Amino acid sequence: MSQGNTDICPHCQAVREDQSQFCGQCGCLLLATQKSTSMHHNGVSISSLMASLPTRFLPPTPGRSRSQRFSIYVIIAGILVGVLVSAGTFVTFQLLHIRLEISARAPASQSPASVPQSPTLSARAPTLQPSQVLYNENGTDNWQGWNKSRDWKTSNEELLNDGSVPATTVVGPTVVAPYTVSVNDYAVEAEIELQRWQSNLPNWPGNFGITVRGSGISGSDSTWSGYLFQLMDAFPLDNNRPSAALCNNKRLFKDAIIGESVPFDPGSNVPHVYRVEVRGTEITVKIDEKIVLDRQDNLFLTGGQVGLETSNAQISVMRFSVIAL
Repeated sequence: MSQGNTDICPHCQAVREDQSQFCGQCGCLLLATQKSTSMHHNGVSISSLMASLPTRFLPPTPGRSRSQRFSIYVIIAGILVGVLVSAGTFVTFQLLHIRLEISARAPASQSPASVPQSPTLSARAPTLQPSQVLYNENGTDNWQGWNKSRDWKTSNEELLNDGSVPATTVVGPTVVAPYTVSVNDYAVEAEIELQRWQSNLPNWPGNFGITVRGSGISGSDSTWSGYLFQLMDAFPLDNNRPSAALCNNKRLFKDAIIGESVPFDPGSNVPHVYRVEVRGTEITVKIDEKIVLDRQDNLFLTGGQVGLETSNAQISVMRFSVIAL
């Protein structure tokens, strides 16, 4: 393994020119010539064993160049960057997959991609839905705010009329709801029970009913106008029978009735649901959901005052509602 004073590096086969302990080419530890020939293990020289070992099992090489260390750092950095890029790509694909699954399951109206829009302000009145209840009174507040004549009172959440006002003094509603309807087409529905008629004159029957599209003030010198649906006790001017009629005047005269009256007896102590619908020029009256009157008239197309009218009749009112049409 030696030539005079020259040895050969067992690792890189470089020639050692002096007696240094390390190879000038690779930095490998060199054994002395005189010892290398005498150090054997089981017949194999130690130098040969050292030369056969892989590089990673060799002692550290303090003479490793800067360029070699830099190359190692570059390789390690490249590996780390590759790992980070791979992890980021994996996470991105997983998030995209989850989002696509949520989009597929969610309803169209709740799509994650949809952006909520700010409500648009409009100067027009809100559109009312059919059958939308605009006002309802069922007596739980003891009929607060109702403008009543002296014959009206409240008891047990019901609005009562004692029938003490004579028919000859009645003009328009005798009780007005504390609500003004803001639309022209609507329905007024009331649940009313007649206790008894109290007619004081043969030609002026007891009556009660509902007023719609009203305006003005009720009273003996009234400026009130509107439509009245009335139920009347039997009297000579109307064939001596209880009847239902629709009027378009301030008082219940024969020439104020729209069309003809129809026979109807409300009975005593029997509640009925009375409904008056005004839609354009059409006026429809229903009793217990059955149409009893259907008339055309264009005298009153507007007017948001609604209420009840009665004279010479004791009645109980359990409910009063205004409904959009």
